[in-house]
Amino acid sequence: MEDSKDIININSSKNDLLLQIEIELHQIINYIQNNLMNNKNKDINLDEKETQNKRIVKLGIKRKRIRKLNEDDKDKNEINSKESNEKKEGMGVILKNKKLKAKIKKFKKHTNKIFKKVKDILLKINDYNNVNLGEFNINSVQELNDEYGKYIGNVHNGLPEGKGIFYFNDGDRYEGDFKNNKLEGKGIYYYDNGDRYEGDFKNNKAEGKGIYYINDGSRYEGNFKNDEREGKGIDYFNNGDIYEGDFKNEKHEGKGIYYFNTGNRYEGDWKNNKAEGKGIYYYNNGNRYEGDWKNDKREGKGIIYFNNGDRKIGDFFDGHPIGKHVLFKNNGEIEIINY
Repeated sequence: MEDSKDIININSSKNDLLLQIEIELHQIINYIQNNLMNNKNKDINLDEKETQNKRIVKLGIKRKRIRKLNEDDKDKNEINSKESNEKKEGMGVILKNKKLKAKIKKFKKHTNKIFKKVKDILLKINDYNNVNLGEFNINSVQELNDEYGKYIGNVHNGLPEGKGIFYFNDGDRYEGDFKNNKLEGKGIYYYDNGDRYEGDFKNNKAEGKGIYYINDGSRYEGNFKNDEREGKGIDYFNNGDIYEGDFKNEKHEGKGIYYFNTGNRYEGDWKNNKAEGKGIYYYNNGNRYEGDWKNDKREGKGIIYFNNGDRKIGDFFDGHPIGKHVLFKNNGEIEIINY
């Protein structure tokens, strides 16, 4: 085979470079088929050969015992003759083993040489295009340009399909699967503001399972639909807060749990990114509130359970107690409190 250094010229055009890479890969394939695949049906089992050698040694010991018991010269000669033949057979097996080991060594040497050539080719692609084409079908890699930007990758019937990378004119970049000229399958979308999305795509939009990384250190992990967070998911905020629950139209909506970095947490209903409906708020001092919520605040009927065993029942508005509240103490006393 010719050396890949002689075949690939980095100063050539991109199409010429890819054509040369394709030729080199075909040469490697032909080399494998012509020089190595001839041995694919030959089973090399050194363990079996070693077992045969052990059997011969055991047989030799047995022969020696027979020779000691037999005083007849004729028997001695016969046994010696057989032992001589067995030694020759043993030497033949040893020589055969050496040949097999030599073939294996040669096979490994050729294989490593091929792997190195393939690696060199892929590195040249990386250096030239700043693209990882390791998973591409090299026979269909092309460069296409349209009003939205530049595409490099697999092409079918003149359209992006398979693995590819699209560089958008606005600075965004997508790397992943394409189907019929659309982002579809698994991929990574890099936004020019530093955000990125990794996960499933359908019809040019994030849909399915994915992770959205925000450039401030926050991230979302969960379900997407029509380019929006929808379904079950988790928000990890850069201040240490965490929301885990339902999403709809990019917002916390449905059932969810919000863990505050202070150690407090809220479990209950959500609407439009805010606690609304029925919920429980756990304070880090052991107290908790169970009741109605509206616009992220206690509003409606509720009960406060204190860490000393007391509990207070009453109405709340805009996060504050209002009207008459009843305090049930753990010693059995009852107190009326007016707000």
